[in-house]
Amino acid sequence: MRLLIIVHIFYPEIWSEIADALDQLDYPYDLRVTYVTNEAKIDDIVHARFPQARIECVDNRGFDMGPFFHVLNSVDLNDYDIVVKLHTKRNVPAGYEMRGYLKGPDFRNMLLRFTRTTQTWKKAMNMLSKSRVGMVADSGVMLNRFSDPLRDYTGVIQAMQKAGLEYRGGFFAAGSMFMVRAALLKPFQGRFCMEDFEVPDRSKGDCLPHFLERALGYSVYAQGYRLASWDGRLFVPAILWWQIRRRILHVHHGKHHDIFRVCGIPVWYRRTGKD
Repeated sequence: MRLLIIVHIFYPEIWSEIADALDQLDYPYDLRVTYVTNEAKIDDIVHARFPQARIECVDNRGFDMGPFFHVLNSVDLNDYDIVVKLHTKRNVPAGYEMRGYLKGPDFRNMLLRFTRTTQTWKKAMNMLSKSRVGMVADSGVMLNRFSDPLRDYTGVIQAMQKAGLEYRGGFFAAGSMFMVRAALLKPFQGRFCMEDFEVPDRSKGDCLPHFLERALGYSVYAQGYRLASWDGRLFVPAILWWQIRRRILHVHHGKHHDIFRVCGIPVWYRRTGKD
């Protein structure tokens, strides 16, 4: 098995977590690292632990997706069996809760769970070797169209069409950290470049990186494969439970206040003082 690991560093202070994870990987791999500013001397930091890594400074476009596709367009996927996508995911901002229970580093820890030990890496590799499993991530990050907060799927479907693929449903890995069969990424090569992505601006809402986050997962199903959790855990029941919980008790985090809803009915709100 030959692996290509693509890492995007936007928050240098989190790089050590990924470096520690890579130290646990007991398989041969090539490491490609991108970053957007060298104020923290990223080259020196990365090469100190991974002298063979190829490192590149790129434009700050498309969050972690723009750099990922930039690297993807420059490699021969026939040289690899598996591609691993990682990035320096920041903490959930103070005062917010993802899905009503994820705070601080919780989401990042969930995303990186399959990389934490040699044994978790091995379990993920074994899962990906199973027949018709095309992408592996953590069960806690799996979503589908019905559990997805994104309601308008026009951009997702258009991204898949640009890659010559048909949307057929399935699941995707929210947060975009996963292992995938290298061959399944071939339809995307040369279809998206850095110039297609905008400078990140969260105030504009969902855009191409968010559409591609979903398209990458759904493309696995379009090519006859499926997603699986690295540890074999079933994620469909968890998604159903989360949907039920969200409909019964939901917290909307607004710009200046949080709204608590029970069965869709606002019952209480609090001011947050957020900008």
